[in-house]
Amino acid sequence: MTEYGFIVDTIKDVSPNKNMKMFKAQIKNNKLYTLLGSLVNNKTLYIKSYAKIKDKYYFGNEIEHKLIEDNVLYIEKDLIIDSQEKLNELAEKKYTSIRQRNNSSSLIITGNVNDISGLNTIEILELHFLRIEDSKIENLNGFNKLKSISSGHMFYYGVSISNNKSLKKIEGFEEFTTNYSALSIYNNPNLETINSFNKLHVNYDDLQISKNPNLRVVDSFKSLSGLSRLFITENDNLITLNNSFEKLELAVYGTIISNNKNLSKINNFKSLKKTEYLNVENNKLLDEISFPNLETVNWAFNILYNDNLTKLSFPNFKRAEYINFESNNSLINLDGIKDVETDYLFVKFNNSLKNLTSFKNVKIQIHLYGNPLLNSLKGFENVKELKGTFDNAEIKIINNNSLEDLSGLDNLKGVYGVDFSIFDNKNLKSLKGLNNLTSIKSPYGSPRSLSIYENPKLSEYCAIKKFVSNPENNLDTKNNLYNPTIEDILKNCK
Repeated sequence: MTEYGFIVDTIKDVSPNKNMKMFKAQIKNNKLYTLLGSLVNNKTLYIKSYAKIKDKYYFGNEIEHKLIEDNVLYIEKDLIIDSQEKLNELAEKKYTSIRQRNNSSSLIITGNVNDISGLNTIEILELHFLRIEDSKIENLNGFNKLKSISSGHMFYYGVSISNNKSLKKIEGFEEFTTNYSALSIYNNPNLETINSFNKLHVNYDDLQISKNPNLRVVDSFKSLSGLSRLFITENDNLITLNNSFEKLELAVYGTIISNNKNLSKINNFKSLKKTEYLNVENNKLLDEISFPNLETVNWAFNILYNDNLTKLSFPNFKRAEYINFESNNSLINLDGIKDVETDYLFVKFNNSLKNLTSFKNVKIQIHLYGNPLLNSLKGFENVKELKGTFDNAEIKIINNNSLEDLSGLDNLKGVYGVDFSIFDNKNLKSLKGLNNLTSIKSPYGSPRSLSIYENPKLSEYCAIKKFVSNPENNLDTKNNLYNPTIEDILKNCK
């Protein structure tokens, strides 16, 4: 049985071996919840989450929290601050926290507000939303004592900094360590720099930096260790992420970096070990992608439409369910992902790709389409069979115009699924590499075909003699230089 909760102490390095307090927690929407009572003001507490599995404890990172004498503003509806005068009036009250009473109230800073530095006394926001939008702020420098933002209930939406036409720089949030909701910075047309949030340790929902067309530098989030999903998208002039996200270890539901036209390198994710999917797409000037400690992508690993990409470095990458390289027109090889295992491999329309890499295994599908310079299939030596849970295993080798034979598939014995297709490879001369192929059929035993069409130089078929020797196997050839029958192969090949 697994037990979850928090351990709390007034001494650093909280451990279950000390005289500390343990609070069991409930799990809701993959988050831990508990209620702490009878707390004393001006006392510093040290808190860790824990999981106890078979008498062994596993811990999250330790956070420090100091209880303060709270000067609270309670709100029952949205608090809209749409002028500098209103903000100054709020600042004069020196509130230390703003809390909602009805679970749907937000603090909205908008209109003619141009300076929020007066809100630096606020340490806690417990709101539906903090929205800074359509304001006159040029340098967002405020909330410098704010430690956490939460909603006080499960149905929160988070922090939004958006549609601020005058905004050029985001600073502030100097003590902000925990965000229990989403954080979005989007559609700020003149934003140039984000240099903030560098003590934020955990962001429990999505973090989005998107559609800021003049954003050039992100130098932020240097302590962040975990989040739900990360989106860095459609920032046309973004040139560098510096050391942002350098301590990020876990992106639970995915990492997306796409449509940043001037981003040249992604090499700042030095600690990321696991994510649900990684999507690096349509970054036109991107030359290098490096994730030195990434081990697992649970679902899809997509490197797509990065025209200038030449360097890959994933030295510890072990597994992804799907791997997809498509339309990376400067990429010469896949050596940066050596010895990875996948179920589905797609390598398509990479105009400079000459060779692949050594795969630990590919289990269900191999698709090689439209790679005009690909001249070798070496790297598939560990692939012995393709077989899925359903009738979906297949190989498609189509329109790879530098391939002369299929060396690299030498250990492949069977495809148990749909079919094996070899189409429109203009220089393919021989089926060398298929010498050990013995079976193509569905997982339920129904025969499938080895289909070979439109290969204008293909004349050498002796490598498949073992395959055609089994009367249960089907061979279908059309519009090749030579289109032998099974009888021709059996008769003419020794």
